[in-house]
Amino acid sequence: MKIMIIGGKTEHNESWEKIKEACIEIGKILRQKNHTLELCSPFEDSADYWVLKGYCSDSCSCTTVNYHYVKLDSVDRKLQLLENKYLKINKVPIIVSKSEEKSDMQYAWLFCQLEALECCQCVLAIGGKNTGSANMLLRFAEGKRKLVIPFTIGDGAAMRAYERREFQLKDKLGNEVYYLNSIAHFGCIIDKIDESDMKKSNDIGERKIFISYARRRPCEADYIETLLRRRGVSVFRDESEFGAGKEIPVQIEENIYKSNTFIAVYCAEYACSPWCYDELELALDLREKGQIEIWILCIDDTRIVSKRARNMVFYQVKSREEIEGKIVSLLS
Repeated sequence: MKIMIIGGKTEHNESWEKIKEACIEIGKILRQKNHTLELCSPFEDSADYWVLKGYCSDSCSCTTVNYHYVKLDSVDRKLQLLENKYLKINKVPIIVSKSEEKSDMQYAWLFCQLEALECCQCVLAIGGKNTGSANMLLRFAEGKRKLVIPFTIGDGAAMRAYERREFQLKDKLGNEVYYLNSIAHFGCIIDKIDESDMKKSNDIGERKIFISYARRRPCEADYIETLLRRRGVSVFRDESEFGAGKEIPVQIEENIYKSNTFIAVYCAEYACSPWCYDELELALDLREKGQIEIWILCIDDTRIVSKRARNMVFYQVKSREEIEGKIVSLLS
């Protein structure tokens, strides 16, 4: 698997030695697991540099890494120093004019990092300044639905990424999520990258879910929306009021078409609502065309009215704990 490293020094210099130690260990493990590195910075204040040190510390055989960098004489010299008989560097340069302004050079480096992000299948983050490019790159990675593993040693941008993805990571890693802060257990985390259920975690963010619920009973829908948004899922729902005898508003219909999953929060109030019935019928039409998946969550004992939905699998959930358990299970 192609793995990009994001991070480095944080605003708190006292954690830097521990971050370097962790990076070296990560590099050793990645080499043992035969993962490919997509790197950008050859400088000592970056996580890239120290991960590479660990990656090529085993001199038994030659290995190759990919370097996306700004082609400057100073950078070429750094890469030459890193390259030896045990390490081959596949150079992917961005050509710039030597007369370019410092601010333009920063954009050139950012472009290199975005190129590396496009090439990789997984991002490992450790440290990194909250005010630097690491924080922004990790947000880009999340937006592109990359598999992001943020190690929490040393605080910084990686810790911010962990906080944003905490619930999703806990769902997938269970108690092993605490290994993200333990150098001794990094191997267990790297092993997870190779497991199919961890790779599927990327797909959770690809879901676009429409929540259909009775306006007179919104509490469960509110809770479901919170669970989904914590896990980076795009959520559509209708919060508008429209009068009796009116058809489904165009915006609701458009949002159902945009979705690939439809959640019906089924209850007595839902069964009595003509608008909920219409939303479910539209979803059933799309399901028959293979355009949408339907999850029916029954929050009371009301029987399902729609003839086409009666034979579908539904899930009885009577408490918040049962709702959360079922949502996490279905996402996985």
